[in-house]
Amino acid sequence: GEYSNAKNLYARCIGLFKNMSKVQRDSLDESMLATRSEILTLLNTNCALCLLRKNMPNDAIKHCNEALSFDKSNAKAYYRMA
Repeated sequence: GEYSNAKNLYARCIGLFKNMSKVQRDSLDESMLATRSEILTLLNTNCALCLLRKNMPNDAIKHCNEALSFDKSNAKAYYRMA
């Protein structure tokens, strides 16, 4: 039930993965890049759920769109966006 705290933690994690330095990003191989995309998708869909619980649908849609930018076939993101 602590959706504000959960949302803040998800947002911090998203920031860490998205704002990875260019040197770090360039050192990742294909499997690591795929894992990074999966994690960012998961974090964004979970953050969207927290925002929906806090009655913030527009922000939730932004996170769903962000999740879909990493995985176009993510059913959770489409469901939460709807």
